[in-house]
Amino acid sequence: MIRVFRSVTIQKLFKEEDLNDLINDFRKYKESGFCPDYFGRDVAYDHPHTPSLILQEDVRHVHLSEFGAWPVRLMQFNRTSDRHLVYCQGAIHRECYLLITLLSPDAHEQATVSNVMRKIGEQAEVFRMKY
Repeated sequence: MIRVFRSVTIQKLFKEEDLNDLINDFRKYKESGFCPDYFGRDVAYDHPHTPSLILQEDVRHVHLSEFGAWPVRLMQFNRTSDRHLVYCQGAIHRECYLLITLLSPDAHEQATVSNVMRKIGEQAEVFRMKY
């Protein structure tokens, strides 16, 4: 059974009801592989500028649509945006996930800011040491 945890950071970014909806959609996505109509490409941060802690803790992000549902025939891999749901998976308990933050707007630019990524990496590290 998939367990989804929420960081303090992400709790500050969403209304409780909206965050619960996001968590439920994320859980269903990880359990079934079914991609909600506003979820896009799901990839690790693995660019040349990515800090080593982010790589080590396997921090990933899902592109979220900025304007409602993606076109039905658009493949998940081609669904890209500048709005990223950042998360990590447990190192030992692979059924556990932590939703860390939402990078928006300018997610790609924010992902190059050392301080932003360091804080994300630290949260992932603490979570993965426990799970």
